[in-house]
Amino acid sequence: MDSLLTHLENPLHWLIHPPANHFLNHLNSYRQILQTYPTPPRICLAESDPPKFWAAFFAALLHNAPLFLCHPQWTPQEWQSVLELTQPQLIWGLSSPPP
Repeated sequence: MDSLLTHLENPLHWLIHPPANHFLNHLNSYRQILQTYPTPPRICLAESDPPKFWAAFFAALLHNAPLFLCHPQWTPQEWQSVLELTQPQLIWGLSSPPP
């Protein structure tokens, strides 16, 4: 996983378009959040902003956190089903929590 992090921090990487620090800032923020958990938390990721999505995705991957990809525009019924099934500890990408 360290080699993945090294690869992601390379500003010439295909994933990181200018400004590279935008992606890396988000990646570091998500990683700091994950470091506060004694065991990797279950995460529902419903991010529509591509740099934030990839930063959250790779942060979860680097921390071996269970990750569930979600759609930010799901209906309340869809969210209820997903939350019952996954029981996430974190939901990333929504401006307001699902009902």
